[in-house]
Parts: sequence; C-alpha cells; structure tokens
Amino acid sequence: RLEKRAAGALQGCRAESTAVLTLPVLGWGLLLLFELLGRYCCTVLDWQSLLPWVPGLRCLLGAVGSVPLCSGTAWWFMQAAAGENNSLSDYFVLLRSPGLNLRAARLYGLLWLLTGVMLLPAGICVTGIRLLLRAALEQTDCFWYLFGSMQLAALLLLWLWLACYILTGILPAVFLFAMYPFRSPAALCRMSFARMRGNRGLLLLHLLRWLPLLPVPGGGAGACMGLAVLLMDTQEETYGTAQNCDRDA
Repeated sequence: RLEKRAAGALQGCRAESTAVLTLPVLGWGLLLLFELLGRYCCTVLDWQSLLPWVPGLRCLLGAVGSVPLCSGTAWWFMQAAAGENNSLSDYFVLLRSPGLNLRAARLYGLLWLLTGVMLLPAGICVTGIRLLLRAALEQTDCFWYLFGSMQLAALLLLWLWLACYILTGILPAVFLFAMYPFRSPAALCRMSFARMRGNRGLLLLHLLRWLPLLPVPGGGAGACMGLAVLLMDTQEETYGTAQNCDRDA
C-alpha cells in the first residue's frame, strides 16, 4: 500500500522530483571541486599553512548551503504526498526565505548534535575493541583480552540497535518541518518519534527496497516519497507554503 501511494504521488512529477534531489548533489559536488582547487592553489603558491583551513571552510559552506536545499526538498515531497499543486517556482521561493532557513538550521543543528551524541559511544567501543585485540596478539595469556573484546562487541551491537531505534524516530523531523514550520525543533523531534512508533519496520523495508535503486534516476525520489507518504497525516494538515513560511504564524 505504501509503495502504491508513493507511486501515485510521483505520477506526473518525476522530472521535478529528480530536479529537487539533483540540486543538493550538485551543490555538494561543487564544494568538493572547490576543496580540490583550494588544495591545488595552496600547494602551487606554497601556502602550506592554509591547507588545514580548506576542508573546514568546505564543511562550513556545505552546512550553510545545505539548509535551504534540504528544507526546500522536504517541502516539495510533503506537498506532493498531500496532493497539493506545487511547482519548482514555489520551491525556489522557499530557497530565498531567510526566516524559514533560520528555523530549519536550528532543527538540523539539533539533529546533528543528537546524532553525534548517539554515535560517540559506538566509536569508543570500536576503539576499545581494537586496543584489546592488539593486546591479545601481543600477550601470551590472551583469554581475558579476548573475553573483554567480545563483551565490548556485544555492547556495541546493543548500542547500535538503540541508536538506530532513536535516530529512525527523530530524523524524519526534517520532513515534518515542511508541515509544521513554526514549531520548535524539540517539538518536531517528539512528533516524529511518535509518528514513527510502530512504523520503523515498514520504513526499513521501504528503504531496503529502494537502496539498490538509489543510483538509478528516480530511485531517490521513490525513497523520499515513501517516507513523505508514511509521515502524512490527513487529519492534521497545517502546511507551510511559499507565501506564508517566512511570516509569523
């Protein structure tokens, strides 16, 4: 049923869906080209002290530039899932909306912070496993080192499951922001977590189905549209539009 609703929402607008997904990819590609050119110029002009700043500047520009593109893409898919008549002209109006982009930046910053906090213990576990295995190779009596590494591996798997459970609940808040642009980031995360309760299995099956098709034109649009349809609630539709998203509620 989810796949049929997503295909119906994409009918007649597959070209536009591919366009709104291609723009962020092109932007990130231009930033990578900028980094390569910056490294080349610093090497040719013997500005070695500036080389460490080039990746940082690329990350900063990518973070700032991705906000309007991602929020505009999420708005387009949510409007299409709701059956609204949206066009690329409205999409470009949203890209130039400073108020909307500022609110979206706060939401994305919170999501990045929560993702980093959830993945930090996993990195600590991986580092501990590597140290214990290295000690086991260097020591004759390696039983306790191997036992400790197995315990850390089990803890890592348990933590990854918990992180996947939490992140699949809060990351769809990026799409819910298109429906409720005036709500706080914390409220959107709580709403997303509630919406995904009982739907995580369906979402994972949908993503696994479209994962091999992501490089194919239209594959990313099908995956995003399925998530938008899954989050759609026809009883509580308060969508932000290109005309009112930058004004007070």
